[in-house]
Amino acid sequence: MPMTASRQRNFFGRLLYNLPVFAPLFLLLTIPGVFLAFSWNAEREWQAYRKDAAARGINLHLPELHPAIPASENLAAAPPFAPVRVDKKGDPLEPPKLKHDWLPFDLLPSLSDSRRPDFEKVRAKLSEEKPASGEKLEPDAVALFFRVFDRQMGADWPAVLAAEARPRTEFRIRYWPMPISEKIPLADFRTAAQCHAMRAVALLRVHKSAEAFAELHGAFRLAEALKTDPALVPCMLGAAMTYLQVQPVWEGLVSGRWEDAQLIGLERELAGLQIAAAYPKAIEMERACHNAALDTLAGKSVAARANELQAWGFDPAPGAKLVTALSCSTGLIRDNQLLLNRNYDVLGQRIDHAGQWRPDGIQPIDFDHAKTGFNLRYFFATMMTINFSRSESRLLMVEARVRQARLAIALERYRRSRASLPERLDQLVPAFLPAVPLDPYDGLPMRYANDGEGAFRLWSIGDNQEDDGGVPDPNSDSPGISLDLVWPGLPPEH
Repeated sequence: MPMTASRQRNFFGRLLYNLPVFAPLFLLLTIPGVFLAFSWNAEREWQAYRKDAAARGINLHLPELHPAIPASENLAAAPPFAPVRVDKKGDPLEPPKLKHDWLPFDLLPSLSDSRRPDFEKVRAKLSEEKPASGEKLEPDAVALFFRVFDRQMGADWPAVLAAEARPRTEFRIRYWPMPISEKIPLADFRTAAQCHAMRAVALLRVHKSAEAFAELHGAFRLAEALKTDPALVPCMLGAAMTYLQVQPVWEGLVSGRWEDAQLIGLERELAGLQIAAAYPKAIEMERACHNAALDTLAGKSVAARANELQAWGFDPAPGAKLVTALSCSTGLIRDNQLLLNRNYDVLGQRIDHAGQWRPDGIQPIDFDHAKTGFNLRYFFATMMTINFSRSESRLLMVEARVRQARLAIALERYRRSRASLPERLDQLVPAFLPAVPLDPYDGLPMRYANDGEGAFRLWSIGDNQEDDGGVPDPNSDSPGISLDLVWPGLPPEH
């Protein structure tokens, strides 16, 4: 029987009358259902991704990527520069970090400056160091540098070089999962590398190339050891330490102080570093660390999640802790985890295992400029993801400098052997190099031009991937370069 107009009005009237009762009940039943469906779907997609990642050979498990090593072999616990970590009485320095504020590292110029360190400026900076009673003030700037170095760092620096000569199998680093109180500062490794670089330059000035070579060897061993801890921070620190040593390599080349055997040894050391090639492993490690953190969070109860987030540094207001914990459902965590890993899939392909840049194709997610709604949904992914483009640029710059240093060494050996420079880089093969190093920015051979009269240009195309004919950018050793990355020629006095 059709409903009359009067009955229709009564029906809708009762519906509106009871709406305040039924609406909350409807929402109470619907929202948990939507939440459960979202969580079920996110978990299903995450498990499917894990299977696909395993099929592609991607390891998401942190302990497998980062196995433990004996404490006696862990340089993070027993650094090779331990002898300089004691005061004059033999007691450990507190806080346990190398004292280095006095060192004139700001006077070690950037390679792009094409100038040599001015030891008279070094002397001016160190002149405040008063000699001990009865000690003669060193008139020579380099001698003054060594006297002040020995006084500040302790008299046992040779023990550092001896420790760095340990077998390679004992030269490893594990920072995770060491307690923070037991770790030495990562900055200590950079300080040691700075000491090596400055000492090498000073030794070359006084014609002690064998001792300078030993300093560079020690620094390269430290940089190599950092690669055994395949996280992004040690990877970047190893690159910075390597770059510091390129200046002494150049110093010895322009001064003609390196002997032939030392040039061969330096080229061999540089060839084994593979700076940019460590990046994919570092990305894999970063991915595993983030997955371990999110897996831990997903495995906790709702009440414990607020405390876990607080441990991460996210500290909501006391009244918002429960709301925060409830909003961080397992489904939301898995949803973020899925996006985070897909972004790492892209990041891991941008520099390949040969240290070549592959910027084409899908770009990584730009979390910094994403919309507010996106960042709210992917709160964890946004919080955990850093701007990797700067890391990529810095690693590629150092990789290009290392490859240029290898070529410059080979060119110097060719010049000594043939009394001239080659017209093409392939003339260095196989007598002086096994193959011509490639430009990490485009995979083509490094650019070279013989300008005559013993002068040459050697350059990489840089970030913009355009060959500007060897035109240098004055800021070329900074990330985000726009012109070519040019190996510096001889200084004006040459």
